[in-house]
Amino acid sequence: MFSEDILFGIKNRRLSLVWGVVFIIYSLVLMFVPVERYMALKFIFSIMIFSSGVIEIAFTLINRHNPYLWGWSLPGAIIDFMIGAYLIFNPRVSLFTLSFVASIWLILKGFSIIGNSVILKKYGSKEWGWSFFLGFIVISCALAFIWFPLVAAMQAVYVISFACLFIGLLRIMYAAQLKKLDKKAKDPAR
Repeated sequence: MFSEDILFGIKNRRLSLVWGVVFIIYSLVLMFVPVERYMALKFIFSIMIFSSGVIEIAFTLINRHNPYLWGWSLPGAIIDFMIGAYLIFNPRVSLFTLSFVASIWLILKGFSIIGNSVILKKYGSKEWGWSFFLGFIVISCALAFIWFPLVAAMQAVYVISFACLFIGLLRIMYAAQLKKLDKKAKDPAR
């Protein structure tokens, strides 16, 4: 029922947990940064996306024997890394540009979350629906950025911080789901 590929990925679930905690910390920091401190927002957001790319690249390389990760995680990790590096090395990015970049990043992250939920469903996770739903919420935040760019630019701190909070909660939820799948793989009678 379970292949060695998915079991290899399950053994490295702690990195997903750490990744989730990092996103939640970034989210909380963003929530408490005053809106007028744009440079702080841009710096925190840039570091968050860059570190997300680094962590996801590490997770993908650790689990390189898992074919599903090469299809979903590696491209997303590379995109995170590149967007984060772009924002870090271009300090004069405007608030509107930041809103646009954030919306593209959130759309890609939302689709990645939905893709991961489908993989979890395939392997018997009962909580895959929550992941699918929260991926949809992340995409909705991004679409709000695109449809209402002026409002998004003014409320960027809050929209980005809530989206990052959802992503962090999802990563923690993934770690818990992978732990359950690991137990199920070791004891199929469960």
